[in-house]
Amino acid sequence: LLDVAAPTTAAAATSNRQPPSSGFNIYKGHSYNVQSAAMGAPDPYMDAGLSNTERQLQQLQSKRDRIEREIQSDVKMDRGLVAYKAGSGPTGIISSSSTSSEGGGSTRGRGDSSLLAARMKRMEEERKKREEGGFTTKAMRDLERMKKAKVYSHAQIRINFSDGTHLHAKFLPREKVSAIRSVIESSFQPTIAQSLDFDLYVAPPRRLLIDTK
Repeated sequence: LLDVAAPTTAAAATSNRQPPSSGFNIYKGHSYNVQSAAMGAPDPYMDAGLSNTERQLQQLQSKRDRIEREIQSDVKMDRGLVAYKAGSGPTGIISSSSTSSEGGGSTRGRGDSSLLAARMKRMEEERKKREEGGFTTKAMRDLERMKKAKVYSHAQIRINFSDGTHLHAKFLPREKVSAIRSVIESSFQPTIAQSLDFDLYVAPPRRLLIDTK
């Protein structure tokens, strides 16, 4: 029988090893201006770690958030909920206003076919651009998307029922599917709403919607 000694020295060395400090990021630029610190003034180079692309992206994101607050403030207060009988009510896409992140004007709503064609054309253009373009960083790609993005006041959604009746209501572009479910339930009498059990889906093709999305 052989008695093998435990590697106490190695274990001790491992236990005495200090974990790296998380307060300093070696991959991020840091600045300390002695003159500004002596005068109690803010460091003018504090944001030197951000690239010009990242600064532009932050500015556009701030502008988008400001525009959203301005044009979306009343949507939850007034959903514009309307119920229609089978065969009545508007058809297609109801127009809604939108604003470009870079300050563009408003656009009018279009039909399903034209929206689908425009989306397919845009996807094809993006694919060709990716194939023909050179190396780009994530910040550059995000900035390009942000420049083309539009800020919408609301999304007008039509909810169809199996008997042909349907509801029309306004929702914020970033609201979850659970908000749609809540509006549907609120349109019924409380005694009926408690017993409702239904799925939400889009078609074609049929795709179930998850409340948390």
